[in-house]
Order: sequence, then structure tokens, then C-alpha cells
Amino acid sequence: MIVEALKPLILKFPGGERRPLQPGQPMELPDHLGHKLLAKAPGKVRALSPAVTVGQMVMWNSPLFGVLQAVALAVADKSVTVFHPLTEQEATIPLAWIRENR
Repeated sequence: MIVEALKPLILKFPGGERRPLQPGQPMELPDHLGHKLLAKAPGKVRALSPAVTVGQMVMWNSPLFGVLQAVALAVADKSVTVFHPLTEQEATIPLAWIRENR
């Protein structure tokens, strides 16, 4: 997960490591740590949508089908069109659903 501070913060990682997080300097974190940070610091950090390109494999959380993955066929400002692996039809999903891309 890619996160960005809305104001300067010091992140405390498991094991005691501390790293600064500055506005305008996105940081990639494992999903579980990113979600934990968003829950602990509402209004101080935000999740950034991952960069997705056509032809890239994307993984997302579908509210109906759980975790799915497919190749990105088209990318818009806030959505990605894929060939849905279960319905076997083109589907447009919000970038906010994207978990990780490869």
C-alpha cells in the first residue's frame, strides 16, 4: 500500500525502527501496516492509488467475489477495466479496490 502524510509524522515500525513520513513523499508499506496506520492516524495520512498500466496484472478486493486478479485492459483517472476472471466479461473497477499490482 502506498501512503502519504498530510502533515509530517514519525512512523514507528515493529522492532522499534522509526522513519519520517513527509507530505509529498509517498511511502510504500505492507498492506497490513498501511491499514493499521490509516486507522491510527485518520486525517493525518491517506492511501494513494497504485500506479496501473495497460497490460499489467492487478489484484483487487471485490465486494462480491473476494480477492481477484486480471490483466488491466484500460486505465482511466479513477478506474481500471479488466476482463473479469469469473464473469468472463469486461468490468470496470475503482482504483480504490486495487490491492497490489505486478
